Amino acid sequence: MRNNLIAMMDEIGIEKVLDVKTSTDLFATELIRAGSVLKYPVLKNRKNYTGYSAKPAKHPALCEMLDTVFFDEFATGDECLIWPLGKTV
Repeated sequence: MRNNLIAMMDEIGIEKVLDVKTSTDLFATELIRAGSVLKYPVLKNRKNYTGYSAKPAKHPALCEMLDTVFFDEFATGDECLIWPLGKTV
């Protein structure tokens, strides 16, 4: 997945905006934080949650995870670019 992300960032020229030699170099800096909106493993019927069944904002436990984990982390950045990578985003 990292190679795909690097290729996409190179295509739009993000390395020029962030003043690094290549997009690959971002992974050695504090300029990038790669992660998941749902930070912890989520299972449904003992299977990996794919995002197709219950929408996170409509499920109480997932909504709480968004409120207490994702939004708190998101709020700590001055300027953020969120780049969705999943099939259900």
